[in-house]
Amino acid sequence: MEFTPVVAWLGVVLALAAAALPIADRVFRGFPDSGASFAPATALATVTVSAYWLGHLAYGRFVSLAAAGVFVLAGVALWGWRRPRLARARLPLAVFLLAFTFLVVVRAYDPGIHPAGGEKFLDFGLLNVILRADYLPPEDVWFAGERLRYYYGAQLATATLVHLTGVTPSVAYNLALATFYATLVTGAFGLARAAATHADQNGTLAGVLAAFLVGLAGTLATPVRFLLANLAPGFAADHAAFAFTGIRTTIPNAVEAVAADWSYWLGRYVIDGTLTVSPFWAYLNGDLHAHVVAAPFLVLVAALAYTVFRARGRARLIRLACLGVAGGFLTLVNTWGLPTTVGIATLALAFSPHTPSPRRFAHPVVDELARYASAAAGALCVAALAVTTAAPFLLFHTPVNRGVGFLPPRTALGPLLLAYGVFLAAFALAVRRYDVPLPGPRASFALGVLAVALAGVLLALDLAAVLVVAPLLAAAWYVLRRRTPAFWLVLCVAGAGLVLAVEFAYARVYPFSPAVPRWNTVYKVSMQVWVLWGIGAAVAAAAVLEHAVRRARERAPSLAAARALAPAAVVAVLLVGAAVFPAAALVQHHNLAGDDPSLDGTRYVETTHPHEAAAIDWLDSQVTGTPVLLSKPGRTTYTWVNAPSSLTGIPTVAGWTHEKGYRGTDAYDARATDAAYMLDADWDSAALLLDYYDVQYVYYGPNERAAYGPSIYDNRTGVTVAYQNEQVTIYEIDADEACAAVRDTCP
Repeated sequence: MEFTPVVAWLGVVLALAAAALPIADRVFRGFPDSGASFAPATALATVTVSAYWLGHLAYGRFVSLAAAGVFVLAGVALWGWRRPRLARARLPLAVFLLAFTFLVVVRAYDPGIHPAGGEKFLDFGLLNVILRADYLPPEDVWFAGERLRYYYGAQLATATLVHLTGVTPSVAYNLALATFYATLVTGAFGLARAAATHADQNGTLAGVLAAFLVGLAGTLATPVRFLLANLAPGFAADHAAFAFTGIRTTIPNAVEAVAADWSYWLGRYVIDGTLTVSPFWAYLNGDLHAHVVAAPFLVLVAALAYTVFRARGRARLIRLACLGVAGGFLTLVNTWGLPTTVGIATLALAFSPHTPSPRRFAHPVVDELARYASAAAGALCVAALAVTTAAPFLLFHTPVNRGVGFLPPRTALGPLLLAYGVFLAAFALAVRRYDVPLPGPRASFALGVLAVALAGVLLALDLAAVLVVAPLLAAAWYVLRRRTPAFWLVLCVAGAGLVLAVEFAYARVYPFSPAVPRWNTVYKVSMQVWVLWGIGAAVAAAAVLEHAVRRARERAPSLAAARALAPAAVVAVLLVGAAVFPAAALVQHHNLAGDDPSLDGTRYVETTHPHEAAAIDWLDSQVTGTPVLLSKPGRTTYTWVNAPSSLTGIPTVAGWTHEKGYRGTDAYDARATDAAYMLDADWDSAALLLDYYDVQYVYYGPNERAAYGPSIYDNRTGVTVAYQNEQVTIYEIDADEACAAVRDTCP
């Protein structure tokens, strides 16, 4: 394995985090670790935002070095002014190193940047084209000659670290995954620990539970499916179909797949017609994709919201500004994070014990509404700063979309509980500890009958999420406003809002399909729900465990003591259930791994496509900048197509059909038709198009030969063979000369 790059990379990341310690100590004042858990995220966000803005003037290694250098110098200066308490950073450092090492080992056994099974070709292509860019935004690697219209903060942060370390991109890809994963786990640990400590709980227990729930846990679908498929397959197919409906096949086939050929891939199919992913599933799969990399910075946003929740006066204003900038960076990484940032800011302000109620109106309900209006106004200021931070992207380079759709197919009760049951149970058991006033016997009976009737109506209307989440929201609101302003309840409300939102609305963005309209929406939002609820549920579960053990100790061994321990037993069973997926996935991962661990994501190409590997290496090493490369258009996605562009960052005329989501179907189809025409048309027409698109290289390999037959580029004016082996020919094109030789008028 490549140990030297690991050490160099980790050293740079830790140096940046160390420079961020004085800032974190100031912003996260009062946290048990003085904000050290958020130092890596703070450093990565700050340096990347600086490089982002500088990069619009000019971009390259010098910009990354300048951004990092200024940040480190500022950190050193702040060290002299406000020396952080290093002893408090030891535990977060240990968590970071443990998580980083864990994912490095996991990725080393399956490092491949494959076209199938995710968005690795897209992610690696974006990283490579950024590394070739002279300024930002970079060219679109799959739509040559045009600027990228997709959020690229994840790859920009990775490219910055590549510039600072000199690590090869194919290795850096996997080291970046390990870095973001460790940043996520450490941040979750730190936020849960702080929230629990401030609530007079065992902060370390809550932090460990958060690290597990956010960084490792899976849905309850996996253990339930294992039990049903292996112990009662007939019963499962006939009476427990809800556990298998998410898998995209018939129920009997799904049961058989779980019993005979289970794969971690099935872990994301829980709710019918969409995807539900946990952070561990995503990092195990290995996509350096927007919603995956956004997770640690969502934790940073939540942590900053917690500082707003606790602060008042000028200190609150400073933290609101920090929250806005962090939300802006989160928007660059994943635009889906912008509304979530605004929502969390609103909740933090609305439920903060330091937000005074207006008390200007005669009725308390009006006063309460005025409180929320005031919170929303503060959150709009956060939104304005976030939008300003990401302004060049949001104003000029966002993908096309078809707006918002309403009333999509909704989530059934069973799959909802399988997806989020661990969190829901922890919240319910924790809220149950608070004294919520109940009406008298007659009123209770009447309310019970009404509740049963309402539950029946909601289930009949396919509103199971409302049935489950609405009571939780009501209880959380009551406790926050009438009992204890606990931040884990704010996270509970935030996640609940996201769960309910996707039951009634969805974004009509690529790959939108009327058959599964909220496929992409739930896919992106479920990661946010998992992160927010994972941290909140960790604090809640820790409270339940502590409370149950304390009550049991106060009683002599008896049935009453056993009853006191029952909530703790429920939490323990659910945690074990959540551990089944990562355990099974890691066993499978190890069994399928090779014998020679490596972090080189493209090493497999030398074995599976040896001749193309040599040609792609030549392109990567000999061709500078972003000239236009022509290859077969990528109409069949998630296959070995457009590899030369994805693995080098040299833009191609028409890449994968993802571009339909970025620029529209008509724009992509026109490009793809032209690209195919340049490879399979009469030479006069091809030469005209070569000049129009300013093509400088043509890659003619096995895909092109299989689709179009013998090359039309041999022995043409303006065309020279730049590289050739048994299967691949790379032509260098002088498009002006080629066109002028056959046409009187050229572009």
